[in-house]
Amino acid sequence: MKKEEFRREFSNRREEFESLRTTVFGLISKAIAEAGVAAMPILSRVKDIDSAAAKFERKKYSKPFQQMTDVVGFRVVLYLEHEIETLERTIRKYFEVDEHNSVDKRKPSDVQTVGYRSLHLICTLGKKREKLPEYLEACDFPFEFQIRTALAGC
Repeated sequence: MKKEEFRREFSNRREEFESLRTTVFGLISKAIAEAGVAAMPILSRVKDIDSAAAKFERKKYSKPFQQMTDVVGFRVVLYLEHEIETLERTIRKYFEVDEHNSVDKRKPSDVQTVGYRSLHLICTLGKKREKLPEYLEACDFPFEFQIRTALAGC
C-alpha cells in the first residue's frame, strides 16, 4: 500500500474510527465505575491523518489498519498507583488484551531514567462481541489505553 492509498482509506474509515472511539468510551466509563477507582476525565482521540500517514511511512506497515494499534486511543489518569492494577483487571474482563503489543512503562529500565510512566494496553472489543450487530465492524480493530497516575513521570 502506498502513502496516498493509506491516506484515502484512512479518510474513508474515519467515521468507523470515531464510532469505535464513542463505543469504547462508554465501555471504559462503565469499567472505571465497576472497578471503583477515582479517575480524572477520560481523554480520547482518533489519530489525525497526517500523524497516521507519517507513522505508516516510518514503520513500513504491510497491514496498517491491523498493525497500527493507536489509531484510536484513550488516556485514563488515576490518583493512586495501586488503582492502576485494579482498573487493569477490570479492563481485561471488558476487552481482549493484545499481550504482545501491550507495554508496562511504569518501571524504568534504569534508575536514572525519567520520563512518561504508564501502562499501555492494546485491546480489541473481542470475539465475544462480534456476533452483536452494534459491534460487528469494530471487533478486531485495535485501540490503546494509556493508564497512569496524575503524578506519573514526575
